[in-house]
Amino acid sequence: MTTTIVLFGILAIVIAFILALFQYKPWTSEKVFWALTLARTLTLSALFLLIINPETVIKSVEFIKPKLAVLVDNSQSVKFLKKDSIARELLSQIKTNNSLSEKFDLHYFTFDNELSGGDSLNFNEPQTNIGKSLIQAHEVFKDDVSPILLLSDGNQTFGTSYGYIAKQFSDPIYPLVLGDTMQYIDLKIKQLNVNSYTFLDNTFPVEIFVNYNGSDTKSSVLEIFQDKTLVYKEELQFSGLNNSKVITPRLKASKVGLQRYSVRLRPLYSEKVVSNNNKTFAIEVIDQKLNIALISKNTHPDIGVFNSVISSQKNYTFIRYTPEEFLEISEEFAFIILYQPDYNFGSILEQIKTKKLNTFIVGGTSTEWSFLNANQPYFKQEITNQKEAYQAAFNTYFDAFSIIPLSFKDYPPLKTEFGTTEISFPHQILLYKSINGRPTKMPLMFSYTDEGVRNITLVAEDIWKWRLKSFQLDDNFEKFNAFFNVIFQYLSTQKTSKRLVANHSPVFDGSVATEIFAQFYDENFQFNPNASLDIEISSPQIKTSINYPLVLVGDMYKVDLSDLKPGNYTYKINTKGQQFSTSGQFEILEFNVEAQFFNSDYQQLLQLASKTRGHVFLENEFDNLLDELLNNPNYKSVQRINKKTVPLINYKLLLLLIILSLALEWFIRKYKGLI
Repeated sequence: MTTTIVLFGILAIVIAFILALFQYKPWTSEKVFWALTLARTLTLSALFLLIINPETVIKSVEFIKPKLAVLVDNSQSVKFLKKDSIARELLSQIKTNNSLSEKFDLHYFTFDNELSGGDSLNFNEPQTNIGKSLIQAHEVFKDDVSPILLLSDGNQTFGTSYGYIAKQFSDPIYPLVLGDTMQYIDLKIKQLNVNSYTFLDNTFPVEIFVNYNGSDTKSSVLEIFQDKTLVYKEELQFSGLNNSKVITPRLKASKVGLQRYSVRLRPLYSEKVVSNNNKTFAIEVIDQKLNIALISKNTHPDIGVFNSVISSQKNYTFIRYTPEEFLEISEEFAFIILYQPDYNFGSILEQIKTKKLNTFIVGGTSTEWSFLNANQPYFKQEITNQKEAYQAAFNTYFDAFSIIPLSFKDYPPLKTEFGTTEISFPHQILLYKSINGRPTKMPLMFSYTDEGVRNITLVAEDIWKWRLKSFQLDDNFEKFNAFFNVIFQYLSTQKTSKRLVANHSPVFDGSVATEIFAQFYDENFQFNPNASLDIEISSPQIKTSINYPLVLVGDMYKVDLSDLKPGNYTYKINTKGQQFSTSGQFEILEFNVEAQFFNSDYQQLLQLASKTRGHVFLENEFDNLLDELLNNPNYKSVQRINKKTVPLINYKLLLLLIILSLALEWFIRKYKGLI
């Protein structure tokens, strides 16, 4: 107790004693007087203390151990590398090590595509996202001293490379490597990009990323087959310095329907794993003639460029209109190009909104930006009445659709209004403005989708200069045409009058989720969120059809079919209680990304450890790891003194004292007949 409380206690006793003397001295015998006085003094003293209610400070000492997060890789690659038993053994050694548990507050996690609490391992997970899992662990312990012990082969199949996010971590990371650290000669197809569909007799781009692991000069051949027919072949040379290539063949769509292709990279003589030398993809070929309208009040060389690009594709028909002419026709169009809109486009924008038409807006020096700002909600262009020329810079993170960029650094700038373009709607930027070869964050071309309607906006003119530059560089217009044809293909999504519409990829990689989406509309073609939908799946490899319900997710109905095995499937989606249905087909490819690794990614784990001031250890260096953790002076228990202020009224003994003293006084007075 503090001095103040002691003084208050003495004062309370003195006052209580005086009052007790005053109450009992005149009318009691001496012995009874002192007994009653004592009881009354105790009662009054306690009551006075409760009224004053002084506070006491209670101190306690707590020892806080540093935390150690133990993350164990639970993906299939660990099992494929035959390190699952080693992982379990190492985890058991960590859990049973008394020295480790005495020094650290241990927390156990497993991870695959994300972090999970606990230490249950099955090594059956099809994806690995080490970077995301490390960030999640860091968020849990960011306010504590908490190094991370990572048991993994280091092979990541999804997400941002963890070697580049290491700077985010304030505590060291100690990777314990599972798997062979030897570097073997290997060729592999790391990634393949292709759009979901194309049109009959058109060419479509394929983007193939090939990596070589080795130091000697080697050669191989990349081949693409449609069924069993060779449609593309290219010889490739690799070396220790030239160890990656991007191949961008253009293939012709000669058959209607779902067309399957296989990409094969001839293996080297000494390759240990050849399963990563092959990839399969498919594309849906559509036989349909599409009309594309370009609306412009003025003439410009860019209009001729659009005509040339669109006319190069057999499935497109290019038609130019003035605003007045367009309002007089009733023809259907795949999408509309609005070139340099001005005040004459008011009724056209209303019609486009009513019909929910896809659009490609091209702005420039003749655009009435004040009109465009006022008549659409998606973006606003700052009006400065000054003109500026900007080069283009491709956004490598653009993924609305697959596109092979041009050599924009060599291309001339485009003219437009000087000032910023503020986009107020969810979007993706395809091209940034570049000034003097330095990319900015200002958009030059961007895409956005509103209730299924696709839109792309280019805020500058003079693309005819790009076309000329493309010919100067390549002696043809193929790359230039291909760039814009992919954009036009994306915008050529046909509207439907069907009330039930399904949307999905025609081909699913075996390593990603197999998901089919559907939308159901009411009589006014407004999305109906109250429908009950199910899907019937059938295939030659299953005896009876399988039914799944679709669940509402946002403004879509969705079903996850990831439990289906590789093969060809047909489906039919039905509405319960209503006579609406839609059908289609898809294919699941037999591909397991986790099975593509033949050793650990030691170099990236080493990079992670060094950037976080940690150390990397091999699976047979567990004792060295223990020495590092147990003898590291940075990991010490912290003594913390906790102070707790407690008011006197919280002490139950004081209440008990009041009750006992009152009872004693009552008993004496009752016994002596003073009541």
